[in-house]
Amino acid sequence: MAKISLKLDELIDGVMLRGDMTKLTAAHAGDGSGQATRGAVLQLLKARLADGRKIAEAML
Repeated sequence: MAKISLKLDELIDGVMLRGDMTKLTAAHAGDGSGQATRGAVLQLLKARLADGRKIAEAML
């Protein structure tokens, strides 16, 4: 069986994710630990995880 060369940056763009998370924390008051910020970050991570899964499934 052939082994697939997997690069994590093909699944999730870390630079873009960090940028989006920085924007979320800057958009909400405080240090980023507030409930609104945590909820927004959770939604962002869930969306990126779903996108990464779709890409991984397409690679199969």
